[in-house]
Amino acid sequence: MANANVLNPKVVARKVSERIRQGKKIVMGEIIRDSGYAVSTSLRPSQITESKAYQSEIAPFVTRMERLRDKILAEMDKKDLNKEQFTNLSNSLRNLTHDIQLTRGKATENVAINDYRNLTNEELDKLLETEPNSGESVKGESKEKST
Repeated sequence: MANANVLNPKVVARKVSERIRQGKKIVMGEIIRDSGYAVSTSLRPSQITESKAYQSEIAPFVTRMERLRDKILAEMDKKDLNKEQFTNLSNSLRNLTHDIQLTRGKATENVAINDYRNLTNEELDKLLETEPNSGESVKGESKEKST
């Protein structure tokens, strides 16, 4: 049974790369469970995606995606692209960057921004009330008492 556990991160990596090739949505927890891991492990995908076995299996696939991303960037640098061509390349670039991050087990969106989504309106108002590094409120009022 120990041998099967060693293979599981590689199985996960193969399933991830296959789903990306097929244009299917990647749900790491689902892939991890389908690869024989417990539900508790599937709730923490980094345990798998940060393993040496997963990284070594996924590395060639990520390298190919990075080369394709570089080609897209080079194509976008051309001056004779129309708006539609540029939009198509931009969408491809965004999707590739997302997939590269995902296959590496990294964040696929700005987590700092997402933290604000869970704040109440009152908490957001407090954040907006004061300009960073100033002591001035957004409304121009001083937050410090005058002496």
